[in-house]
Amino acid sequence: MHLVLVALIEIALAVAWELSLRGWIVERLRELSPGPPVLPVVVGAIADAILAPGDLAVRIGAGLFGVGLGWMYVAGRGAIAPICARIGFALGALLLEAVRLIG
Repeated sequence: MHLVLVALIEIALAVAWELSLRGWIVERLRELSPGPPVLPVVVGAIADAILAPGDLAVRIGAGLFGVGLGWMYVAGRGAIAPICARIGFALGALLLEAVRLIG
């Protein structure tokens, strides 16, 4: 039961995270900067790295993951693909943590 509740919280966090980073920051920067969406994607990834809890390695990984999610957002013209990717990543990490704690 606890695992299901934690999974629901992770899903809600993933949706909120993507809507705030990609759906707001990247979208506002795309409105302001004409041309290729490189700058909005990079700024969204930097925000992702700054907000990630952890040391430098975690922040670099979050930034790289943010670049990928940003390009998914731009290419898909919506937040569904990056939300699904972040949910998959979060639930996979949760499953690995659950297996480590149980086994």
